[in-house]
Amino acid sequence: MKLGIFGAGYVGLVTAVCFAEKGHDVIIQDIAKEKIATLQSGGLPIFEESLENMLQQNSKRLHFTHDVSKVISECDVIFICAGTPQDENGKADLSQVEAVTKEISRLSTSDKIIVIKSTVPPGTTEKMEQLANNQKENSLKYSFVHNPEFLRQGKAVYDFLNPSRIVIGTSDKESFNIINDLYQNWNAPIIETDCKSAELLKYAANSFLAMKISYINMISQLSDQLGTNIDDIAAGIGLDPRIGGDFLKAGIGFGGSCFPKDLQAIGNAAAEIEVELPFIKQTSEINKKQGELFFEKIKVFSKGLNNKKIALLGLSFKPFTDDLRSAPSLALADRLISEGAQITAFDPLVRIFPVSGVQVAASLEEAIKDADITVLVTEWPEFKKLLRIENIENMSKPVIFDGRNMFSLEEIKNLSNQLTLHYESIGRPPVSNLSVKNQILI
Repeated sequence: MKLGIFGAGYVGLVTAVCFAEKGHDVIIQDIAKEKIATLQSGGLPIFEESLENMLQQNSKRLHFTHDVSKVISECDVIFICAGTPQDENGKADLSQVEAVTKEISRLSTSDKIIVIKSTVPPGTTEKMEQLANNQKENSLKYSFVHNPEFLRQGKAVYDFLNPSRIVIGTSDKESFNIINDLYQNWNAPIIETDCKSAELLKYAANSFLAMKISYINMISQLSDQLGTNIDDIAAGIGLDPRIGGDFLKAGIGFGGSCFPKDLQAIGNAAAEIEVELPFIKQTSEINKKQGELFFEKIKVFSKGLNNKKIALLGLSFKPFTDDLRSAPSLALADRLISEGAQITAFDPLVRIFPVSGVQVAASLEEAIKDADITVLVTEWPEFKKLLRIENIENMSKPVIFDGRNMFSLEEIKNLSNQLTLHYESIGRPPVSNLSVKNQILI
């Protein structure tokens, strides 16, 4: 089956490449000509683990264009993977989804099944179906399906090929059967539902995961004050099979293109029909506060940040991606800069950082050289080498603030037996063998 994809972003490219891997011919359209040129030359405009190799392996089945009519004329099943960013009021901006829908209706010469993969507020898919069918000047049939994605950035290819579930929302049985057949080579349960339920399911899933993160972060704030160990607490909670251990890792907070945006969008959608969702609001508030509290820890310890040299390790919102959208590093860097700190940052994938005054280093070693305070923001595996004695000694001051609880307290204590060190994390007691004299020097 030849498939059409509108949108060559994270979701669109992963969808296209993975369907090609399953043997389908796929045409991908995007209005950004530079992006299409990069893809046509065998490159990728984004970083996503395994995606480049799979793209090259399936190059004969993948076709890239900025020509809308080519996709519409050659494909009977079309996926809309357009962006739905927040508008100035925090609502999902559906203009790209609507524009694609209008073009499909205007240019089609045969019946189409249109699958919306973009995350959209409940009711959107039905509205797009009405828009397409009301606009047409022919007897063609446009059947809409909502088929949400559940992809983790950095693991998106794996998640697409090994899903925990596949959700197909449509009121048209024939369309369901066709999309169901499309996924016949996937070993995952299929959830057949209506469009609106599929849309809400996606928001509910993301909101629940974000809420779980904020819950453990809320408990970490209490743990900080009590001097208890949030890692032990999270492990004990997570062993309960009714709860599970995933997303119970205390840290500086979540970011990315999904959780912050989706929380805002579902909150706004509920407000429009006068339904209160207090958990949603509090999830966002806790996440914001978590970053503020981490900054205050650094500020209080340093007794002023003016002219302090700060090494910021990790800029992307999570490891294995270069995505900076709503990354905790952005707000933290802004706060540090506003206090007069001098920041040198390093991230394995990020080369350009949009906060003025932050210098981006080429390596961890360069970033921490002569640093007064080293701050871990993203838990890249290669940052484990930070605890090498030569790296600690390369700092001006042996002070580490770990925003991801990347290191166990046991390994920090063992290291402090070998050298001078001050280490603070989230929801756990600090480990320090700095004398009062050394603390004053810092």
